[in-house]
Amino acid sequence: MRDAAWVHNERMGDCCIFEGDAAPFEQIGYTIGVIQPGQPSGMYHRETAQEESLLTWILRAVGFVLMLVGFLLVASPLTVLLGVIPLFETLADIGAFMLALLIALPLTLLVIAVAWITHRPLIGGALVVAGLGLAYLLRRLHRARQPQPPTHFLPTGTLR
Repeated sequence: MRDAAWVHNERMGDCCIFEGDAAPFEQIGYTIGVIQPGQPSGMYHRETAQEESLLTWILRAVGFVLMLVGFLLVASPLTVLLGVIPLFETLADIGAFMLALLIALPLTLLVIAVAWITHRPLIGGALVVAGLGLAYLLRRLHRARQPQPPTHFLPTGTLR
């Protein structure tokens, strides 16, 4: 080991490399990583961060699905009530799903954003703005679809 090449890396720590021309087993090669006392391995922490990130995104997706199912369950009495007529049952199911989706999506973004505000304020703030913008856009679309009352009337006495 004394004759082997030692490499120092600030993030990964020290390691000894046995590969190369002088390696007795060129087909295999060995690398031994040495961690200084009190210094954690950078590779270990990088893998943990990736696993935690994946787990976090999986939990966010599960939270979104649970919120969507919850809103679908809240809307289910309406679909059962309209289930007497087969055509209305299908339309009510589609409408309930769309309503649940349109409510669950902005709320999920807002919940994720509030959690991110403490960890990364810029990303959390951007998610809050995205969630509020989506909610505003949906509300504006809802208002645009409502029928507008007539703004002009016929003069009195014109219909006989």
